[in-house]
Amino acid sequence: MSLCTPIELELTPTTQGPLYPPSEICDGEGNFVVVGRICDGQGGPDWGGAIVSPHTIPPAFGEAGRYDILRRFDPTALPADLEDEVLWTLPLPLPCNNYPMLFAPEQAPEAHRTKRISPPLHAAYVPDPFPDPARPGANRISNVILLYMSTRMSYGGAIGLHGLGADIHAQLKLTEPAFSDLVTVA
Repeated sequence: MSLCTPIELELTPTTQGPLYPPSEICDGEGNFVVVGRICDGQGGPDWGGAIVSPHTIPPAFGEAGRYDILRRFDPTALPADLEDEVLWTLPLPLPCNNYPMLFAPEQAPEAHRTKRISPPLHAAYVPDPFPDPARPGANRISNVILLYMSTRMSYGGAIGLHGLGADIHAQLKLTEPAFSDLVTVA
């Protein structure tokens, strides 16, 4: 009997990375354009589309919050006024951010001189992704994101040149939690 049973997951286009900031893109007024998990304070978060105010107050990291939703939309049938909307990458510092991070060049001001030690794959540390949820402090994987990243710049994508440490223009994500039945077996 094999302990490795393949599972099939359907990934859906999203504008969202983590829940905060609510989206990786904004409209011309600085509002987040969200296709992803919408935090409306009424359960969920549930999959959908929304225009979210950049004045949304993020909760403490790891806690549930509520977006200041200006408008909802069906991401599978965009309203005509959103079809031609010009979208923008987020400004710095990130609005609605609830976790500390450094962007280039702060994260590696001497990146051209940095030497990174990379252990061989067989020696790399792999965390326990699916610990028993009853275990105190269990930090489980709740979603996966497939990122499309540019190879135009090293260590930061095409916009790394301008200070942002990532270049994530499009991504795919699970629309519902899919890992609750998985528990790592030693």
